[in-house]
Amino acid sequence: MAPKKKGKGKGDKLARMTVEQRQQYLDRRAAQEAESNRRKEELVAGFLKLKLSDEGKKGVVNEAKLMTKWREVLREAKTTSLHTQLQELRQRVKETTDRQNTMIQLLANQVGRAQHQRTQAAHNHLAAVHRLAELHEDTSGSDCGKKRSPNHNNNNTLSSPELHEEHIGLLTGYVREREASMADTAATDTETLAATHLHHLRHHALITHAASRHHALTEKEELAAFHTTMTQITTQLEEEVTAARVEREGALEEAWDPTGSWSKRPRSTHHLTT
Repeated sequence: MAPKKKGKGKGDKLARMTVEQRQQYLDRRAAQEAESNRRKEELVAGFLKLKLSDEGKKGVVNEAKLMTKWREVLREAKTTSLHTQLQELRQRVKETTDRQNTMIQLLANQVGRAQHQRTQAAHNHLAAVHRLAELHEDTSGSDCGKKRSPNHNNNNTLSSPELHEEHIGLLTGYVREREASMADTAATDTETLAATHLHHLRHHALITHAASRHHALTEKEELAAFHTTMTQITTQLEEEVTAARVEREGALEEAWDPTGSWSKRPRSTHHLTT
């Protein structure tokens, strides 16, 4: 017996059917194909959702990695900036300390000179007192000798109390003049030192204010740059995800046959069905 041909079985089956049976058979085949197409579409949609979910998770992980790397870069930049500011502040403190030490040394020298001047003034005062006492003794002795001589002229000489008062007045004027000179010198030195100290304080305050302002501006600029970079990175990631989604959809549309069958990539279809 000769073998039957494969192509004639289906034709003979349709030929043996009536019109109604043929129509029912064709409707049933169309329903089966529609159901198969629906299942394939659901399978493709599920696969696309899984891919998009996977891409979203990868995007979140990449964003976290970028955030961590960016924070490390910012931390290194901030550390370098703080180290530089610390070195500058240390140098300023050293300069201020040197100036203060110089001022203290100057004050100590001025105090030493003032003590030396006071000692010298006291020595001069004692010398003047001793000189006045010797002069008083000499005048007292000469007055006694003049009282003993009968031809003494009282109109051309001064008495001992008047001469004593004159010397006392000269000594008092000299002492007051020295005290006034020392007071003026001390006042001038005090005003100069106060002005210099006030100038240094203002200079130090200006330096501190400038340093704090520079630090605040630097921090604001770094924060603004961080936000700008994060916005750019987020926008780029969104664009990449959108492009990947469009590319996936285009590839799936190209792989999908309009008649309901897979014309390309049969291995992928088998992988999806399994």
